[in-house]
Amino acid sequence: MTSITILPSSSAPTSILSSPTLARGVGDERAAFECMPVDDFARAKLKRQVWQIEVDAFGWPRLLFGIWPTITKPNKTLIAAYQGGTFVQQHKMVGYCLSARKKTHQGQAAWYIESVGVRHDYRRRGIGRELVRCACAGNDMTWLHVRVSNTAAIRMYESLGFVGRQVEMRFYKNNSEDALVMVLEGQCKT
Repeated sequence: MTSITILPSSSAPTSILSSPTLARGVGDERAAFECMPVDDFARAKLKRQVWQIEVDAFGWPRLLFGIWPTITKPNKTLIAAYQGGTFVQQHKMVGYCLSARKKTHQGQAAWYIESVGVRHDYRRRGIGRELVRCACAGNDMTWLHVRVSNTAAIRMYESLGFVGRQVEMRFYKNNSEDALVMVLEGQCKT
């Protein structure tokens, strides 16, 4: 069984736990869900688990160098997928999605997906898709940046209803790669 744990901010959409996405589960499995605050112990454990996924999925722990120190800020929400149980049951995190309340380039308030990561051996099971769906639940608008070379992610986002709006040149600092800005207005497609 795969479970989704939502570690919400005080400004997270209240409808996120009653979302049909959460009731449906991940892939062919029935998912279990829990919602919990992030205390210091949980934060330290989550940091280690996210670090492991970052290294597995991207080759280096990119979040730890900027986004992670702000994880307990009131505008952040971390959604994590666990295999075989939940965070409280001490099971293995297999994916995460970190989002934040942030203004778009046009100044509109919206949820911004800062990062999505899934362990290599758990990819192509719908976990990343469901994490993004959960992050979008109850939002009027959600936006993100994605590497222009990451065609698999772009296709996934498009299948959920995101639309490419513009390219930001040399957005990614580690290799100066361009980013496609994608926006979802309303809810994800099913």
